[in-house]
Amino acid sequence: MSDSAPILQPDLSHFKSIDPTVVLVSLIATKQTGISFAKAKGSLTAISKDCDWEKCLEEAVSKKWLDCDQKKLRLSNAGMQYLSETFPEDVATLTWKKLTEVYLPLLSMGLKGRQMKHSSGRGTADLHAAVLTLLYNLPISLQSATPALACSAILWRVIAKRFPEFDGKTSGQPAPIKDPYSRKLFCLATGENCNDVATASKMLACRPLGITGKCGIEELRKVLLIRGLSGQRIETTPSKPNQPSKLDDLKAFAARVQEIADSLSIPPFNEKVSISQVYDAYGRKYADAGKIVEFKSRLLQSLRSELISLKRSDSPKMLSPDIRSRSEIVDGRTTFHFVVKS
Repeated sequence: MSDSAPILQPDLSHFKSIDPTVVLVSLIATKQTGISFAKAKGSLTAISKDCDWEKCLEEAVSKKWLDCDQKKLRLSNAGMQYLSETFPEDVATLTWKKLTEVYLPLLSMGLKGRQMKHSSGRGTADLHAAVLTLLYNLPISLQSATPALACSAILWRVIAKRFPEFDGKTSGQPAPIKDPYSRKLFCLATGENCNDVATASKMLACRPLGITGKCGIEELRKVLLIRGLSGQRIETTPSKPNQPSKLDDLKAFAARVQEIADSLSIPPFNEKVSISQVYDAYGRKYADAGKIVEFKSRLLQSLRSELISLKRSDSPKMLSPDIRSRSEIVDGRTTFHFVVKS
């Protein structure tokens, strides 16, 4: 396996908006004796202040999902039928806590009805495992997925990507990561700067969804619910028409770097060139070299997007102290000094 960390491209197309009217009707379903709209609105506003809950009420009444009696709202038979198709359990057993913590976040991932149930019958689909499975299109059953199996599938994909000859050589469900070597490999291979699989896997689930701080299940639930209700698509900002995207710019930069590296021949290295020497040669030919710190940052981005390969120096004495110091890129626990020739 090379020193570079593989990039796992998340697929964000599975994540959908949540109809706030469904949320309103779901809340009222948890109140067997009925609830006033004023009280219902208090609970609804706590999860989203941006939704027009009055408009949602009008829509629910027009669809005959609700009955209004003595200023109290109750679920109608039509509403009960709709919710029984939306959620996997008896409407009478629904609780607001379970809706906000489990079912509505799963709904924001495009899951519905029986898709939300775990195949073991022991409960609902695991939220963390479901996010990983959908984000990275893992070859495991969504209803039987666990975080451990999802992590194993991710690790195998990384290995198969580096060593294509292994791709498709396994059968059945992947085995959980248990030995210390596999755990360490998972953390390094996924590019997450941490020391345990649980933390790395949560970062893999949270980062693509825009969670930049603490990565945990609570944060995951919150962002899925808020984004789902706001109708905000979970995706990267599209580039402006007729203008290259940041990825296109990075690809062009990486191609220029590769061109420079391939043109240099600096003994005793035949298959790689020190980063500082590539930087100096790049600056003589192109105007966008910038400061060496910025250049290194772009190299690291190119590495993570698998546009170039970088390697570390295993023989410090083979590089002068100045070249070694100027070439060094530290990424977590990994250090790079060379651009690999194509």
